[in-house]
Amino acid sequence: MKLIIYSKSEQGFWRNELGWVQHASLASVFTKTQAKKVNLPISKGSDAIWIKYNEKFLFDECVEGLILELDDEEAIKAAKDQYHRDGECEVDDNAQTSRGGDHGCYVQAWVWVYWPEADVEEVNI
Repeated sequence: MKLIIYSKSEQGFWRNELGWVQHASLASVFTKTQAKKVNLPISKGSDAIWIKYNEKFLFDECVEGLILELDDEEAIKAAKDQYHRDGECEVDDNAQTSRGGDHGCYVQAWVWVYWPEADVEEVNI
């Protein structure tokens, strides 16, 4: 397991040679054994913590927090897991995605709408 140090008040990650940096890709990476021997650095809010390293971590300046950016394939899978119901709300494997400024994105889906007025019954006279 790879670990890095994160601080919300410093708006970023710790790098031994540079101090606080904004991109996780620049952070010093530690093993769990190494982390047990290292003191957490000083941060403005005394909020430095160990987190599991993920190369997809980004810092969102608008939200002022850590986010994990999903690629399109992961976003579609999440949409299927959360919303897909056969015959009600369906998400295609090649659904379109649209990024916003929040922690997520829109994923295109099909919603079935029943049209009761369209029912036509033959009447025998």
